[in-house]
Amino acid sequence: MARARWIGPRSYEAYKKSAREARERGDLKQEFETWKNLSQQGEPESQFELAKMYQKGQWVLPNENEAVKLLISSAESGYVPAMVLLGDMYLAGTDVPESIDDAMHWYYKAADGLSTEAMMSLAIIFQLGQSVEKDEEKTVYWYEQAAEHGCGEAHYHLATMRQAAGQYGLALEAYEQAAESGDMLAQYALGKRYLEGDGTEPDLEKALGLFDSAAMAGSQLANFQLGMLHFEGEVVAQNKRLAVRHFQAAANKSYDDAQYILGCLYLEGDGLEKNPLKAAHWLMKAANQSHAMALNNLGILYAKGEGVKQSFDIAEKSFQKAIALGCEDAENNLKRIRQKQWWKDHVGTKVKSLFTRWRG
Repeated sequence: MARARWIGPRSYEAYKKSAREARERGDLKQEFETWKNLSQQGEPESQFELAKMYQKGQWVLPNENEAVKLLISSAESGYVPAMVLLGDMYLAGTDVPESIDDAMHWYYKAADGLSTEAMMSLAIIFQLGQSVEKDEEKTVYWYEQAAEHGCGEAHYHLATMRQAAGQYGLALEAYEQAAESGDMLAQYALGKRYLEGDGTEPDLEKALGLFDSAAMAGSQLANFQLGMLHFEGEVVAQNKRLAVRHFQAAANKSYDDAQYILGCLYLEGDGLEKNPLKAAHWLMKAANQSHAMALNNLGILYAKGEGVKQSFDIAEKSFQKAIALGCEDAENNLKRIRQKQWWKDHVGTKVKSLFTRWRG
């Protein structure tokens, strides 16, 4: 067996950089050998990186035992990411026996190393009562610790807890802090409060700015909200083209209400060119997520043969699924199709009912 080449501590960073560069160019052999050489000399970050390669079977066959051994060595040497990963593994029982005690042990050590990930994990464990008793005081403590160390998500969770407790002033302050840190959930939630004057004075400009920030960060809810505002034109100037772009963005992020609305708008040609094929495409997307109104409208398309090949069997199944999800319109449509009745009404009229539901 070849002996590991001795590398002095002063050269560690250069070799670690070399390993990362090998990863970027897809040279797994070079990356593996570099991490292995460093790890054999007790370098904790290298042990952590090598353990992940053993876990994933990158360049070598997967080896759970070797991965765990390397992670423990790395964690015991003070490498915080290894502590967090061990905590996650023991909590889920991944490659190790499930153990809340071992998970908490590593999370506490990582939290002592100022890991906000570990702090958040501890807060969630106490909040949900995962193999421990629920403890609101400890939940708040660990969220506060994570928030103090720059975790925007922690501010968001504190805000929701304080709002549920009726502490609206503290909740608003926490939402502001979370939003300023870039947390998109907080940006959206705070935008809704400024839009509706919930716990603060209404401020449309702030609301739109927060929705824009959340949408750019990837919030499907923010995209959808902006689409609603610009389509309805009640509090901002109506701009259906802009609304459609926001609906499209939310639909591409798999948001079922946006997929449903796009399908309806393509049927009506409202804000975009009428296209039954695209209408059916988006209604199917929403229906596949068990969207009741999309299932109902898709059933109508199959019954009419609009945008899809006509099929009364598929229409009936679609109506039945919609009924099971509580769509009353589907009950009438199912009766009509069983009575071999035809209808001429436009599916797109359902858009307004969704808008009303969303506002409410």
